[in-house]
Amino acid sequence: RVDGVTLAAAAAGCDLEAVQPRPAERWRDLLGEAGFALAGAIARADGAGLDLAATRVWCARECLKKAGLPHDTPLTLADAAASGGGRLAAGHRPLATLDLHLGELAVVLAVLPEGRAA
Repeated sequence: RVDGVTLAAAAAGCDLEAVQPRPAERWRDLLGEAGFALAGAIARADGAGLDLAATRVWCARECLKKAGLPHDTPLTLADAAASGGGRLAAGHRPLATLDLHLGELAVVLAVLPEGRAA
């Protein structure tokens, strides 16, 4: 639930996070070096600003946690879509992110499907 928006999904894990501006140093503290580097790669790949890219990483990590995966499951950029999201990978499993605007509220949705990728 984010600012009155509730998410319901049938997936191994999902999360919804509001995009909030933070200084780069704060994002680095929140995401760690690997997560911050991934956010930078996302921002470069699709032109997203740091706040949006870092929120995608944060949201993806929360998604993994909710799916019961280890906190150190590596996340990598599988591809980026300039039209509002991208696909990450958690090990061999795909993890999709989607950027949404709900009125004035910008949010990121992350979904980890059940099972493994082929």
